[in-house]
Amino acid sequence: MTRRLLAAGSGDRIPLSAGGRPASDGGRGAGRPLVLMVAGGRGGSGRSTLALDIAWAISSQHGGHQTLLVDADEFSPSLDLRLGAAEEDLDRLPSARVDQVLLRLPDLTTGNPRLEGILWTDPQHSLRALFSTWPGREAPAVGSEHLDYLLQYLIQPAFEVVVVDGGPRPGANGSQARFWASRSNLFLLPLRPSPAHARSACQVLQVLEKEFGVGPDRCRGVVALAPGESIRRWHRQPALEGLALWPRPWAQRSAALAEARHLPLAQVDRKVATATANLAADLWAATGEGWPGG
Repeated sequence: MTRRLLAAGSGDRIPLSAGGRPASDGGRGAGRPLVLMVAGGRGGSGRSTLALDIAWAISSQHGGHQTLLVDADEFSPSLDLRLGAAEEDLDRLPSARVDQVLLRLPDLTTGNPRLEGILWTDPQHSLRALFSTWPGREAPAVGSEHLDYLLQYLIQPAFEVVVVDGGPRPGANGSQARFWASRSNLFLLPLRPSPAHARSACQVLQVLEKEFGVGPDRCRGVVALAPGESIRRWHRQPALEGLALWPRPWAQRSAALAEARHLPLAQVDRKVATATANLAADLWAATGEGWPGG
C-alpha cells in the first residue's frame, strides 16, 4: 500500500510506501551507515570541496567503501557544478535530485535498482552523489519524513558511509541539513586562520550542542592553510577550546584545476590527498567501531 503526502507549495506529491524493505530500529548496530557532515564555514572556507574530498578518499581507500555524497545545502548548492552534473542554467542529471528520487522511491524499493542509472556515479570508485533540488525550479517540499524514508529504504541498504555537505546553517528549522545533522556521527567544520572564521566555527559548535547535543569531541575543525600560515596559534583561541584542529593545504591553483576537470581536489594535489587521508584515518579511529566492514 502506498500513502501519498501532498507537498506544501506544490501540486506534486511525494509517495511514501508502507511496504518495501524492513525499517531499521536505529543506531549503527542496526546497520545504519556512518554519517559524516561538513557544516558551517564562511564563504571561501572550502566546505563543499572538503565534503567531496572526504567522500572520495573513503570510497577509494580503506577497502573502497560504498559511499554516498549528499548535497543538503539549500542556500547555495554547488556539488552538481563541481562534479559536472550541471551548468549554471542546465541540469544534466535531473534523476539525481533528491525530489526526483523521492518521487520514484516506491518503484525503486520494489526491486534491486541500478543506482548508477539514477545517482551521479564515479566511474572509477564506489562513490555516488545525491544532489539538492534544482535552484529556482518548483518542486515538492522535502520533509524529514521523506528523508527518513529515503534513508531507511534506499540509502541504508546500499551505502556504508554518507558524507553530507550541510551548508552554513545545519540547525535551520525544516531544512534537509537539520535532518542529516540529527543523524550524523561526526562533524567537520571548515575554516581559515582568521578571527572571523574562528567566530563562525564557534557559532556552529554552539548550534550543534544546543540543537543536537553534540560536543566538541564529535567535531573536527579543518583549517585550510596557505604557505607560511600556521595552525599553532589557533589552538589558543578560546572560541575553539576543546576542538581538535586539522591542517589542510590551501591550494588555490590546484583547486582551479580540479574544478575545471570536475575532480576532487585531493585527486589532483598530492599534499591535499595526504592531508585528507590523515583526516580520514582520524575519523576512522574516532568512530570507536572503525569504518563499516573494516
